[in-house]
Order: sequence, then C-alpha cells, then structure tokens
Amino acid sequence: MIDAASSIVGNRMQLQREEVSMSIMKSRMRAEQAMAQILMEAAKNVEQIADSSSSGTQGSIIDIYA
Repeated sequence: MIDAASSIVGNRMQLQREEVSMSIMKSRMRAEQAMAQILMEAAKNVEQIADSSSSGTQGSIIDIYA
C-alpha cells in the first residue's frame, strides 16, 4: 500500500516537473521570438538610415530605437 501511494505521488511530482519544464520552454521560445523581432526591426531601421544617408537625405538615429 505504501509503495502504491509512493508511486502515485512520485508520478504526480514527475508530471508537475514536466509541466513546469514545458512552461519554461514556451516562455523561452516567446522571448527568443520577441528578441528576433526586435533585431529585425532594428536592422530595417538601420537599412533605412543607410539608404537615406546615401541618397543625401539625413536620417535620424532615433529611428534605430523605435
């Protein structure tokens, strides 16, 4: 009886650990996706600044942080 109860508790704890691990992985993936999006936006802004400065129009450095 004690072995069965111990096994049930152990399985439940394992499931909880797996759920927490999955939640952490999902959060990390969302954070990485957000960072990739920010970097892509920054790259677009830098490209716009480079294009406008090569055409003679002065871009604003503030665009990089928008």
